[in-house]
Amino acid sequence: MKALFAVTVLSFIIFVFTEPVIVPDCPEVDGPNATLLKDPYHCDSYYICLEGEAIPMKCPIGLHFNDVLKTCDYPKKAKCKALPPPSTD
Repeated sequence: MKALFAVTVLSFIIFVFTEPVIVPDCPEVDGPNATLLKDPYHCDSYYICLEGEAIPMKCPIGLHFNDVLKTCDYPKKAKCKALPPPSTD
């Protein structure tokens, strides 16, 4: 039983840390308002741009990023359709 648990935990860790990360392109110069970009692979995540760097952010539990309003919102209103993660092949 302990071995099965250990294998399950190890598999989860490998999956989480080997998922490819594709960071969006941010403008080099910040505008008067923050640039917020959706995460195309996770509905509950988005990026905030700061001096050309994309900083990953998470919405509060149960909310999705609304790309039209540029805020975390109820999933029904956000209407997010996450893409499948790209393969690492």
